[in-house]
Amino acid sequence: MDDDSEGYSDDEDYSEDQDDEDEEEDTKKETEDEFKMTSKIDFSQVDKDNRNVFHYLLLGKSEDDEENQCCCRPIETKKPKTKVDHRVGLTVGVEVVEDSNQQIPYSVLMTKVDVKYGSWGMNNFYKMQFSSHPGKYHLVDAEPHASKKDVKAFNFDLQSNLPSVLPQPLQDLLKQLTSVPMLNAVLKTVKVNTDLMPFGRLKSDVILEAQSILVKLRKLNEEVKHDVDNSKLTEVSSKKMNEILELSSKFYQLIPYSGFAHDKMEPLNTLKLLKEAETDMQNLVDLELANRILLGAQHRIKEVNPLDYIYKALGCKIQQLEEDSPEAQIILQQIEQTREKTPITIEAIYRLAREGEEDALNKLKVGNHQLLWHGTKSSNLISILKRGLLTQPIESAGFTGNLFGQGIYTSSMVCKSMNYCSNFYERAPSKFLLLCEVAVGKSQTDVSEVGFKKGFDSTLGEGQQGPDKNFNLCLKSGASIPMGRVSERTNTTSWLSYDEIVLYSEDQVCLRYLIQFK
Repeated sequence: MDDDSEGYSDDEDYSEDQDDEDEEEDTKKETEDEFKMTSKIDFSQVDKDNRNVFHYLLLGKSEDDEENQCCCRPIETKKPKTKVDHRVGLTVGVEVVEDSNQQIPYSVLMTKVDVKYGSWGMNNFYKMQFSSHPGKYHLVDAEPHASKKDVKAFNFDLQSNLPSVLPQPLQDLLKQLTSVPMLNAVLKTVKVNTDLMPFGRLKSDVILEAQSILVKLRKLNEEVKHDVDNSKLTEVSSKKMNEILELSSKFYQLIPYSGFAHDKMEPLNTLKLLKEAETDMQNLVDLELANRILLGAQHRIKEVNPLDYIYKALGCKIQQLEEDSPEAQIILQQIEQTREKTPITIEAIYRLAREGEEDALNKLKVGNHQLLWHGTKSSNLISILKRGLLTQPIESAGFTGNLFGQGIYTSSMVCKSMNYCSNFYERAPSKFLLLCEVAVGKSQTDVSEVGFKKGFDSTLGEGQQGPDKNFNLCLKSGASIPMGRVSERTNTTSWLSYDEIVLYSEDQVCLRYLIQFK
């Protein structure tokens, strides 16, 4: 408030009132610190508009009742109820829970998730559960006041007075790949509640546990589907269905999804829902790795330039090629031959060399090495440069999906791989492609059998169009690159537009080039 505002006649009166305002702010802050929120979610109960019913409970803190022996329930006394702090963002079905003997608010953050059929009251008697049981409240390790304000306040300041030893083009590349606004934008697409799981506070052990649950769920779903398809539903099948519901609840306890206030949260009992959840988890794994590297750069910022730290942490040599170099010209010609009608402007080409990757490729002693394309999201590149391509790529969730089982999907056609490239940050419109040396070996062409088949090294899904194989160019490394003109294949009955080559071992793929384009 301005000094000349009405209501203050002199400096003394202003000071007293200002002290009152400060005391009120302190009281408000104490109130904010004392109360936490817990939710009770009933996924089977809906209101008249067929929306999920959410039951909310507000818990404060107790410093005396350390043994947690008392039950807690809504206060039923004549004294005024403790007001719900407006910052929690809840207006309906909220009460502060206090110890009935001491009349002191509790402070415990709990979640309850149950996707099974059942009815739960809004103001029932609640008892603390300090061990996990299906259908019960679940104590979670969470930071207090997880809110949108917390997310905005979480800020990486990677500005440094220390000069970088890296060439400017490489600095610009790393800045784009580690852009915090871009990584935050990707996190929002994962559908998790960023109030409770913001970027910068992702925990690898929680994500890995959630992934292990999805592995169990996939196995159970496949078994139940087999029983249904063969009309062999038994008591064992019923137990498996119940286990699917319980595991789904546990998954949602670990990964707080958002957006279910008006949509029904479904148990993960279909392969489609499972694939979506698996994609989300792989995204979180990649984001968590990028976050860890950024935190390390922030921690060492007084000792080393952040970009230098990030580059060293990747364990991957990156060198920009000159446009008129023989390597670059071969790659540009291949792009022009296989882009079809897709417009593309090449901004830069980088040569890659991941530590130990070439040795692993050669130790396989699998022949027929080819340079093939792999498209990816910009947000996945830090993880890919650090760990290489994995046999369960998240890019396959869109378009055709995992047609030939879990593996690393590549193509001889750049226009095919470009479909899987995306960037979620509008201020950095560049996208990225990987050109990899792949040990194709002996390919199975019978695509009716999904997944790895003994006696073969890869799967070839032949497309209706592709480069003329008579014009493959053999490089000094021994690998070949498709350089022929793209033509229609009249002798194929395939319904695929372009070739897809799937590898089932990560050692079969070696990153060679990174292409930055628009």
